[in-house]
Amino acid sequence: MFGTLIVQLPSVFTGGDLVVKHLQSSKTFENSSKGSSTHCKFVAHYASCPHQLNEVTSGYRAALIYSLCWDGNGMKPSPYVASTYAVKLTNTMNLLMDLTEVSYICLGLEYEYSDASVKGKSLKFFKGKDKNFVKGLKNALDYDRVISGKDRWEFFIATANKQIEESGNCQRYIDGRRNAWGGCGKDCYMEEEMGRSFHVDSFVSLSQTSSMPCEKLRLKIDPEEDIINFPRHKVSTGKVKRRRKDDSDEEFWGTKDLGEGCSGPSGNEGSTRDRWYKKKVIVLWRSDCSLAVQCNSSLADGLSHVLKLLERGEVEEGKKGFEFLSTKLDEIKLNPDLVVQMLKMCLILKIKEDCLTLLETLKIYGIFSSKAAEVVAESISSFPKDCHINVVKDIIKSTRRNKLSTLLAFCKDNPLALLKPQDLVPILVNDIIFKKDSSGYQSYYGYSDIYSTQIVLEYMLENNVLPDAELNQLINQIDSFSDLCSAVSLSVEKHNVNVLNLLLMQFVELYSKKRDQINSYSYYRPQYTLDQLDPSINQIFLTLVEGVQKHRSLSESISTLINIIKNMSKYKQEINKPFLNVIKNTFSKSEEEVPECLQEACLFRIEFLEENVLSKGEPTMNWYQPNAEVPRDPGIQEFLRGPKKQMGYGRGTFTNIKEARRWASNFTIGTGCYMTLTPAGVGRNAVVIIVKTIEGFNAQVTEYKAMVKEYTSLLKCVPKHQSCLTLKEKSDVSNPINQESTANKENQSSLQNMSGKLNLPSNGSGPSSSFQNIPPKPKPKPDVKKTFKPFDVITID
Repeated sequence: MFGTLIVQLPSVFTGGDLVVKHLQSSKTFENSSKGSSTHCKFVAHYASCPHQLNEVTSGYRAALIYSLCWDGNGMKPSPYVASTYAVKLTNTMNLLMDLTEVSYICLGLEYEYSDASVKGKSLKFFKGKDKNFVKGLKNALDYDRVISGKDRWEFFIATANKQIEESGNCQRYIDGRRNAWGGCGKDCYMEEEMGRSFHVDSFVSLSQTSSMPCEKLRLKIDPEEDIINFPRHKVSTGKVKRRRKDDSDEEFWGTKDLGEGCSGPSGNEGSTRDRWYKKKVIVLWRSDCSLAVQCNSSLADGLSHVLKLLERGEVEEGKKGFEFLSTKLDEIKLNPDLVVQMLKMCLILKIKEDCLTLLETLKIYGIFSSKAAEVVAESISSFPKDCHINVVKDIIKSTRRNKLSTLLAFCKDNPLALLKPQDLVPILVNDIIFKKDSSGYQSYYGYSDIYSTQIVLEYMLENNVLPDAELNQLINQIDSFSDLCSAVSLSVEKHNVNVLNLLLMQFVELYSKKRDQINSYSYYRPQYTLDQLDPSINQIFLTLVEGVQKHRSLSESISTLINIIKNMSKYKQEINKPFLNVIKNTFSKSEEEVPECLQEACLFRIEFLEENVLSKGEPTMNWYQPNAEVPRDPGIQEFLRGPKKQMGYGRGTFTNIKEARRWASNFTIGTGCYMTLTPAGVGRNAVVIIVKTIEGFNAQVTEYKAMVKEYTSLLKCVPKHQSCLTLKEKSDVSNPINQESTANKENQSSLQNMSGKLNLPSNGSGPSSSFQNIPPKPKPKPDVKKTFKPFDVITID
């Protein structure tokens, strides 16, 4: 007999508890617990264990008592034998952890297990020796829990991984099939091993009460150091010596390669291959080392775990975790997010010294997130006497430009902010937006666009803090009309005339700069004005006009803008034209009178039209083309702008009529040029006849009538101004031009007379209509270094 089995039948009673003792522990079984009146209950214990059955205080208890006997070979079951092995095993593991100062123990398993089979905390999936080994290990851990009164060990099954990176020659390349990419699946010849790596992942807890998150754990290991049962053998001296690396690896990891094979041919670099080997292992560590293990895997996960403990109110466990993390403070300071988490722990535990130390660290990173701003604000409120204003200033100065919105939200919403707007604005402008490096050069880390400038400008307008030096710096940085439009809208919304005046001065300056750039990049006069290329210009004018309609106090800014335009050396009429279009479109739809400041802009244009256009009257028939642009041929440009109608180009330049035709077909007609090109002549007498067309004069008349129409529409905006147009001119504004057919006939007769004077043959070298009206080709990129062959110009009256 080695044990006793008690089967209690359904009974109604109280008392009768069974107490079993073993060594220094005892266990009480409540026989009269709930359900004893309707169900059977059983208890078994070793016969050698002291036990006591308490008295039944009421009712009756019926039970069957069985003696458990051992009738077989081997050692008779005994609690002392089981406890002896458990004590030895737990003592060995504790001693190993203490002597080697390792955080965890790994033991390799004999059999292979799939990830799908490893589920829950059951041990049923283990096989053979692994089952006996794991069962004995679990019994030892259970015994240790009984003796110590708590779970001192974490118990996991995980996957150990070995990766070997190799390089060499692909079999496909050797076979001559060089275009076969994407892996070959063959056992290719690998010349060199580039490296090995080992890690453990895919942790599944086998502990009954484990609360540690293990899904993201990934531990780097050295198999020869960290896996206890890694193959070893003894030599004659009695010392432990590891086997040869390759033999040990094959014995432990096996030979089954789980990699994807060769990468395939990759040119001169050769081919690569990754070999993967996996093996299931048992991993144990003491509960007091759980945080160390987690931090070895990921320091961020360790901090998050401790912070969650403190937020849940588990202060004692949280303090232990914080003490351990304090030893890794140098690593934590390298990551700003970890600094913020650590600072939050200090605030929960109210540790002032560490809190101030971490605030000093934030001087490197500044306010980089909303969480950082919240923690800094909480630190100021928790330790108001110790968080000096200079500390806060240094943290703000280190903020990057792309985090300005977060910083200003912190300074705005925090009721205990130590900096006032008048102190903060110089820091924002000089130490963040225009921060200079050690050499004195401007440092534009973070955002390189105007977004940060707009944020600071808005903050300055909201708080009415507008120091001249910082304001000028911000406005001078604006280098696009879209950004300028946003700033103008903001200043109009805040009704700030001073800021608006500075923005309008920057607008005019920027307009001249952009216009000069377009002219320098183009050989020909641009076909579009700057307001047509950038819609933001019209939007700026629209914002100004709508602002004046709502707030008459902005009239001063409009007058300032008009005075600046009047004093411009060039582009004054071009920049004023889109402004007037916005004024006309805005007030033409309503009966509201145009404000006087806007009438001033209209009068400026009216006076220009009266002096330079209407005073000269409608153009009479002429052959001038004043806007002609032929930069590469100054002689032709001079001819087009002059009074002559036709000319012969290139006598002595062309060797035959083919070269003349080729030149005429390749010639690029510039803007403002109205002409036809006709090759003529024989041999070295070949020339190209250039004849101006009537379209040049028609363009002048059309432009004149457009200006008269513009003049008439502007007079409606300035009703007090008297018109200088006669009744006939007013009636002719809308009449079409009907002189094209007569001019074309005159053009043809002139060409025939010119051919007769030159004695040009009437065969293939005569005037050809196929060269007339040659469409303009794309504008070539200018090449200032290229020289042109000199030519002769023949002018024919």
